[in-house]
Amino acid sequence: HPSEVGMVLRGKQNDPLALSLLLNHANPAVRTQAATALGELGTGARSVVPHLIQTLSRDQSAWVRRIAARSLGKIGGPQARDGLQIGLRDKDKWVVHTTTQALKNIK
Repeated sequence: HPSEVGMVLRGKQNDPLALSLLLNHANPAVRTQAATALGELGTGARSVVPHLIQTLSRDQSAWVRRIAARSLGKIGGPQARDGLQIGLRDKDKWVVHTTTQALKNIK
């Protein structure tokens, strides 16, 4: 439900730790928005890259895993690049595709 997502995320868009905690939320829409917001923080979210890697490896939703991969590509760095290797082995072809694109974005 969009209003629930907005309420849960309110005031957290620039707080990597708060956003990373929302990656475990029951609602996949909240997890998607949290992963998206972390990607938008770019290098400012490097401290929570392990949380995005865990999301990429374990989330039940292929869509959430795709967004986690995309965000790791936007955040960049060696830890994100290494973590993206998980996405290359995902059972969902679109997660694999997004991961491949994300790896190309990391300098």
